[in-house]
Amino acid sequence: MHIGSSFTDPTAKIRISVLIGGVPQPLYRRLDGKVFVAGAPGQVYALRAENLTDRQIEVVAAVDQRNVLKDEPINLKTAGGMLIRGRSSYTWQGWRLDDANVGQFVFGTPEVSVAAQATSSVSGTGIIGFAVYTEEAYDSYSPYATRSGGVPKGVARGGLEDVMRGPATMGGHASRGGFDVEERSLGTGIGATVSDGVRHVHFNRAPGDPTIVGLGYHTYEVLDAMGLIRAGEPEPFPAPSTATGYGAYNRA
Repeated sequence: MHIGSSFTDPTAKIRISVLIGGVPQPLYRRLDGKVFVAGAPGQVYALRAENLTDRQIEVVAAVDQRNVLKDEPINLKTAGGMLIRGRSSYTWQGWRLDDANVGQFVFGTPEVSVAAQATSSVSGTGIIGFAVYTEEAYDSYSPYATRSGGVPKGVARGGLEDVMRGPATMGGHASRGGFDVEERSLGTGIGATVSDGVRHVHFNRAPGDPTIVGLGYHTYEVLDAMGLIRAGEPEPFPAPSTATGYGAYNRA
C-alpha cells in the first residue's frame, strides 16, 4: 500500500524520507507494517530525518547493517550519530569518508555493495535503519553543534542489530509468479565524493533504549511481486469515455 513519500516513527520523534535527485520517493507499507522504498541499480539516493520534537536528538543511521559514519558493522554500543536540533532535519548523502566528505549512496546489485565488499556476504543488504536517542540534559548544549560524528557518552541497549538482518526477516517469505521475493535485489554501493562537513560534539543520551526505525528497499519489480505495487488494480472509474449526452438522473 502506498503511504506517501515519508513516514513517522510510532513515537513521533522523526519523519523519514528517501530522496532520489532531491525528490522524496514513494513509500509502501506491507500488511505487517514494514515500510519499503523502490530503487534501481545506478540511482544515487539520500536519507533524510526530520526531528519532530522541540529538543535536539541523536540519530544513528545504518545501511545494509553498516555504520554510515564509519566503514564497520553497526554496533549501537559504540556507534555515534548525527545531532539534529529541534524542528530541523539532516540529510545523509552517503558513506562518511572524513569530517569533510562523504561517498554517495548508490543502489546497485547486492554483490557490489559496500557490505558485500567488506564481508563477502549479501545477507544483510536491502535494509536501512535509524536509532533515535533523546538527550538527558542540556548542560553542554551548543546552538552551533548541529551535526555530530563522534561517539556519545552512554551505552545503548537493545535492538538495531535485531532489525538490521535484511529484508528476508521483515515478514517472512512470499512468492508470486515464480519470483522469490526473499532474494536480495539491491544493495548500496559507494559513488562520487561530495562535500558534507561535520564536527564532533558531545551528546548525553537519556537512559533507556533508542527508538528503532527500519526501512527496507528493493527493486520496483520485487516490490510489485510482493503485492505492494499493483499496476493492475481496478480504478474507481475506468478510462474516461468519449461518449456524451447521457444526462443525469433526478428523483421521480
